[in-house]
Amino acid sequence: MSLEHPIRTLNVEVARKIAAGEVIDRPNAIVRELMDNAIDANAKNITIEIEEGGITKIRVRDDGFGMTEDDLRSCAYPHATSKIVTDEDLLELNTLGFRGEALASIAAVSRLEITSIREGEIGHKLAAFGTAEHQVVPVQWNKGTVVESSQLFENFPARRVFLKKPHAEAKLCKQSFIEKAIPWTTLGFKFVQDGKTKFDFMPNETKAERFVHALELDEPSDLFHEVSFKDETQGFEFSLVLGDPAVRKSDKRSIYIF
Repeated sequence: MSLEHPIRTLNVEVARKIAAGEVIDRPNAIVRELMDNAIDANAKNITIEIEEGGITKIRVRDDGFGMTEDDLRSCAYPHATSKIVTDEDLLELNTLGFRGEALASIAAVSRLEITSIREGEIGHKLAAFGTAEHQVVPVQWNKGTVVESSQLFENFPARRVFLKKPHAEAKLCKQSFIEKAIPWTTLGFKFVQDGKTKFDFMPNETKAERFVHALELDEPSDLFHEVSFKDETQGFEFSLVLGDPAVRKSDKRSIYIF
């Protein structure tokens, strides 16, 4: 507090932008959040497309169970979620996301569009941006969900100036994609950057195959070995992908823990 500037309560729009900026600080945060949502939707194949490092556009498509019209009307408002109801639900979480902040935060700092369909129903499309009223209209759609974020921080230039150059933001998006794709070896993932496919992981790869493909290693996957351990009395298990002694790295960048 100062004599020149007394304490005031922020208006709703400014407060919402600041809160959204804490969740979505750069494009790779959108990639991470939308991949979480797609995995939680029981998708088998997930495609991520970015343009100009994700600043101009991020598009995530999945073949999961989709959303109803009512879901779309609610999903981009703060703390709208299907994953918890009471605080006790927090003790039994088995999803990657649960707070209902991601879509609302994306809508607060970019132009958000979601097209989705639930099996047996008709498809709908949501358009949300800032504090404008969310629009939901029926559309022709076949399966799953597409979420598109465009013009990140268009309405929040104070955040936009802190973004890196597109190629640097693209590198961060790629890293977030890799970190999500490595452990989910039963799922197929594709990463497209400015119209060019950079990664295309097939579903049901072995952990060693996914590790080698994701990190673009020169060594073949048969030089990596999978080890699993389970202790039923203590209630935990883990699996490892270990490089053969012939595989040498000069740093720790190829060590991942999930």
